[in-house]
Amino acid sequence: MPELNVNLPPIEVLVPWARVRQEPIPEKSFLPATLISACSIPGQPLLFQVLFEDGALYERLPVGDFWDSCRLNICAGSWFTESLQVWDCPSVHCVYTVYETVQDAPVNVVIGRWREPEIGTYVGTFDWYGDPVSEGVGTWGHKAAHFIRLDSGQFALLPNDRICWGVKAYTEPFDWKNPPKYRRNDKKFSVEGG
Repeated sequence: MPELNVNLPPIEVLVPWARVRQEPIPEKSFLPATLISACSIPGQPLLFQVLFEDGALYERLPVGDFWDSCRLNICAGSWFTESLQVWDCPSVHCVYTVYETVQDAPVNVVIGRWREPEIGTYVGTFDWYGDPVSEGVGTWGHKAAHFIRLDSGQFALLPNDRICWGVKAYTEPFDWKNPPKYRRNDKKFSVEGG
C-alpha cells in the first residue's frame, strides 16, 4: 500500500535557480533536473522530488516551481501553484497511473478563474484513497488530479471538470462558452447492501 511517496517515470524539467540555490543567480537562471517522485501530505499541495545533474536530490517542490525542459516559455506568463492545483492532498495514500486510452492526449484545460482554455498534454493521474474525502461522493468526494504538461511549459494538477480531452478516435471538442452540464456522481455504490 503506497504511503506518502509515489514513484514517477522520469520527466525532464527546469527548476528556477533562485528557488533552490543560495548563490547569486547566474546568467543561466534555470537548473536542469529530473522529476522522480511525488509526496502526498494531507493539507498541502502535491510536492515533487527532483534529481539535479550534479547529483543533488531536492524534495518537496510544488507544481508551480518547475517547467518542462522542452517547452519553457516564461514569456507566456506563469501561473502560481494555487491556480495549477485545485485542492490540497486529502490523504497520504496516493497512487500514480497513466490511463492508456488518453496517454499523451491533447487537452484543453481551465486554469484558476481564467475561463479561456490553455492547451496541454496528459501525462498521468494521481488518485487518493483511504479517507472519507477521497472515497466520498458529491461535491467534496473523490479527489483525483490529472498531471498535465501545458504548452506554456508549466505543469498542472487538475480535476475532470477542468479538462476537455482531445482523443480524436473517441471525442469531439465542445464549445467552452457553452460546456455540457454533467451531474456530479453523488451515489456510493455497493452490491452487498445498498
